[in-house]
Amino acid sequence: RQLLTPYFEIEHLAVVGNQHEFVVRKRGPADPTARESSLVAPTFSAEDQTRGWEALKANPRRKIMIIGGGVAGSALARDLARRDPEGLGRELVLVEQHALAHGASGHSSDYIHGYVKYWEKAYDALLIGDWQTAWARVKQVASAVRERERLVRNAPDLVRPHLIYIPLYRNDPRSWAEVLWGVIGYSLLTLIVARKWRAPDWDSPADALTRFPGLNPEGLLGGFMIWEALTDDAEFTRRMAYDASQHGATVLPHVKFVRADRRPDGDFDATLENTLTHETATVATHVLIHATGAWIDETAAAAGSLGPALVTPSKGMHLNVVHSALDRLPMSLVVRKTKAGEGAGEPEGMLLITHLPNGQWRIGPNNEPHKNPEVVHPTAGGSREILRDFSGVFPAIHLGTEHVVSADAGVRPLAAGVGDPNDLTGLSREHASVERDGMRYLTGVKLTAAARVARAEGDWVVARLGLDPKTLPSDTADAPLPTLPPGQSSYEPGKLREWIEYLAEHNMLLSFPELMFLHHGEDVLRADAEQEEACNVLGDRLRWSPAERQHQLAAFRAEQHARLDPVRSAISNQHQAHSAQVGAALTGPHPAVDGPPLGAPTSPIAPVSTAFPPRPSS
Repeated sequence: RQLLTPYFEIEHLAVVGNQHEFVVRKRGPADPTARESSLVAPTFSAEDQTRGWEALKANPRRKIMIIGGGVAGSALARDLARRDPEGLGRELVLVEQHALAHGASGHSSDYIHGYVKYWEKAYDALLIGDWQTAWARVKQVASAVRERERLVRNAPDLVRPHLIYIPLYRNDPRSWAEVLWGVIGYSLLTLIVARKWRAPDWDSPADALTRFPGLNPEGLLGGFMIWEALTDDAEFTRRMAYDASQHGATVLPHVKFVRADRRPDGDFDATLENTLTHETATVATHVLIHATGAWIDETAAAAGSLGPALVTPSKGMHLNVVHSALDRLPMSLVVRKTKAGEGAGEPEGMLLITHLPNGQWRIGPNNEPHKNPEVVHPTAGGSREILRDFSGVFPAIHLGTEHVVSADAGVRPLAAGVGDPNDLTGLSREHASVERDGMRYLTGVKLTAAARVARAEGDWVVARLGLDPKTLPSDTADAPLPTLPPGQSSYEPGKLREWIEYLAEHNMLLSFPELMFLHHGEDVLRADAEQEEACNVLGDRLRWSPAERQHQLAAFRAEQHARLDPVRSAISNQHQAHSAQVGAALTGPHPAVDGPPLGAPTSPIAPVSTAFPPRPSS
């Protein structure tokens, strides 16, 4: 309205479904040839979830059902709905048993990256003369770089270029010259495939230490800078689902897939449960797609599809911290960890120290095996690992409990059957599509590749419906990711109610833990009184009873304790061990402690010729 009122007369007509309808008339001299047009101001509200559920019960048949509201399912729903809003869009339902982006899609490192890891693997293949593998890896990197630049172009408010620093140490298996040529080649590849020059840069050891005060100088050979992109993973996922909704799809968070039964005609009867109302509905569907991430083996079993495991779960955790010493650093870092002892020098994952738009620093991830995706919390062991690795990079910066704002963990749904399941850092991060018992399963889809995978899977769905994909082509390679309507989309002091009202209206906010964890409420609402006020504001909007408000607040605080208590324990133990070592040093010789001190890295730290990635705030 603010944009159009100076030029048009706007008359509100009605609310139809999840859309507000207006009539717009041009201001100024009468024009006999002018025609009325309609203006749509869409919503993505808590009420839309209720309306969508009631409509599904009234007409329990859809051609396409996607289970899973992570980035894979949301991107596929968007791709299909945009191809044909009146046809495919209105015949598609997306269900998610929790909030959108509840799983790994809301707990990633937040990078949209070009798969530098595979750029390095291409180099390794060249060294042994394996041209076929090298070319395959180059194509993977080229595809990822192209997707990264498309997302930067199509969602400039959400996906932003991000400069990353790679310090190089003497114990890295790559020489300085090899990394230099790799960095230059990576930038040239971006220029070739995306017609975008993102200039690399490099430092001498002295320049690196000047640029990063407190960086570990031992064995430092210099540093390199490359460009990737950073996003807010949860907001990125929600925006995909929002676009699908605005093109006719029914998006239903907090609706659980219970089971599926095969019909005589080959279709499926899918039983769903609304976890907010505990109602159930059975919906007939022709195409059933599982994009449930770490839950995919569970939903496969619920659908009666028994077979080999589809994912190898790998848990990764992050710490979000604030520290005055970190605020002096000019950019994010990625540092390769290498093994000590047996297998010394071999890669052992990476440590990302990422500067977020909200001023925090996100540190992690680690790799841990994990079985139950329903209960995923940071652990004391994982916290110690991250703290040790960080101390190896910045030995003079000590992180205390007062510096940790929040912590989180997510389960990566790595595609099973590729690599050694006991080597979580070495497992392939490529996605997989499996067709089994008439259903489709998507695993291992990353933020960067989600739109590309959705285009390919969308073609499969269209063909499965008996249509020609050429007549219903995807447009998501060039279609802008929509921005949300103007309003109080971020928190400001004194505007708490406006912010929560906006999220309930345009982000389908349906629970208090969702506000605090997936909309970064815990970053800005630190005091108990602030949290209680926010819960009451949301309770007013969603008409919660007093008992429900207490339940929502208690659920958030229990989850917050489960996330932060292991971190606090690890920091406390670290400080105790450090004090004991200082005391031993002051009193003379002392028997060696069991293992390296917690303040020291467990293995040599080396640069990563790999850029995997971090997090921003909406």
